Amino acid sequence: MVVQDIERDEVDFICKSINAVPIAHIDHMSADKFGSAAVCEQTRLADDTKVFKITGLKSSKTISVLIRGSNPLVID
Repeated sequence: MVVQDIERDEVDFICKSINAVPIAHIDHMSADKFGSAAVCEQTRLADDTKVFKITGLKSSKTISVLIRGSNPLVID
């Protein structure tokens, strides 16, 4: 699966989580640079916010917690 809208500061985190190596050009792509996960899916929340979920990671200690609230006071 290809994820198109990744912020530059998130690339390292995602690559470490799925054991992948980032590449700058398609000519540098090879099987040893790919990562793996059991399920990758993009879902929409109630307010049309897109969330990309990666689950079933091998030997990864990555955990993400999504906190939502109506205002910063609720989130705090």
